[in-house]
Amino acid sequence: MADEYSINAEIKLNSNNFSKGINDCNKSLGNFEKTLGGAGKKVSSGLKSWGINLSQFGSQASSILGNFGLDISKLASKLGPKGQLVVALAGLGVAIGKLGRQMNEAVGEIAKGTGATGEALKGLEQSFKNVLTGGVRSSMQEVGTMVAEINTRFGSTGKDLETLTDKFDMFATVTGVNGKEAIDDVADVMKKWGISNEDTGKLLDQLTKASQDSGISVKTLTATLKQGKTIFTQFGMSTTKSIAFLESMAKAGINTESAMMGMRIALAKFTKEGKNAQTAFAEIGNAIKNATSDSEALKISIETFGDRAGAEMINVFRNGAMSVEEFEEALKNAGGVLEETEANTRTSKEALKEFGDSVKSMIGGV
Repeated sequence: MADEYSINAEIKLNSNNFSKGINDCNKSLGNFEKTLGGAGKKVSSGLKSWGINLSQFGSQASSILGNFGLDISKLASKLGPKGQLVVALAGLGVAIGKLGRQMNEAVGEIAKGTGATGEALKGLEQSFKNVLTGGVRSSMQEVGTMVAEINTRFGSTGKDLETLTDKFDMFATVTGVNGKEAIDDVADVMKKWGISNEDTGKLLDQLTKASQDSGISVKTLTATLKQGKTIFTQFGMSTTKSIAFLESMAKAGINTESAMMGMRIALAKFTKEGKNAQTAFAEIGNAIKNATSDSEALKISIETFGDRAGAEMINVFRNGAMSVEEFEEALKNAGGVLEETEANTRTSKEALKEFGDSVKSMIGGV
């Protein structure tokens, strides 16, 4: 338990009053043994055996964390009454060694992933520390890997790098994907579709929304957007409409591969007949929807999309599946869905409370 919450990247750094708390703790540390009596002596003795001197702990922690570039005045939130805060600080000292190892491993990931040296590497390291200071969800090593990958794939530095890292960290947590893989997949989609870095957050929100509303995985969404870009654009679909189309297919129970195969067959048919793909697709959709019987609708669909996909595609146009336009409209209003989803799940404040509880439990056993 102590390992899990010792010092991980889930600590919420949102208290401007923590410096005052440190001063208060330093004042109370002198009376710690007197206050707790015999138990206090045992705790103090036990901690000293680990190299922690309660009477000097406040300055020790500030100094050590400062060496990592972390601001102790921002490093924690309210942990409860003063006594609890004193105990939590002592537990924090036990974890300093692990913090150092995690920080070094994460910085190593940045150096290996980017090949940066000198001032460029220092800038990336500082961005990594700034991201941690803001409170994250993944492990330090995972965050370091994301910083490196975003710098490489998006060319981002400074504040832009930090904002994107936080976004992808949130995206990975909410959707359950691997952070580095998500960065690569989304970067590939953006390159294919000509999407600017400024619109990364919008795309992440739309992918999250589409997955939540239809059950289609973000991995499938990004893979299909990459592979099917030419087909989608031939049918006059934007990125947003393409995502909406894939949602509609998933909602209608149509396998994504079957749907894309059907679209390829239809595109080849329209091209051979000299028809505009976008116009012909709309006409076929109306013909299937307004057919006088299911058998007539099936005949039109199979002739257009082939034997395999044709039998399924009629569900999109005829059997009441949510329309592409409805999905598209929902995606246009998907801004902030990542933040909203995270707000309804486990928060950094909860992680901090669990950390404090685990520390108190650990100290209680000394």
